[in-house]
Amino acid sequence: MGRDGNKKGNRNKNSLPQTPKHSKILPDQLNEEFSTELTGITNRDRKNARKK
Repeated sequence: MGRDGNKKGNRNKNSLPQTPKHSKILPDQLNEEFSTELTGITNRDRKNARKK
């Protein structure tokens, strides 16, 4: 009753999700990614400010 060595449940429960190779950002393109994200956020905030 629980000491028989059988593992119950999902074997992948403790593993972390993996990023596919085509979705990874190269280190030299990291600053570009941050700048585009920040630009998108500021543009969204400006649009929301205009609506108010």
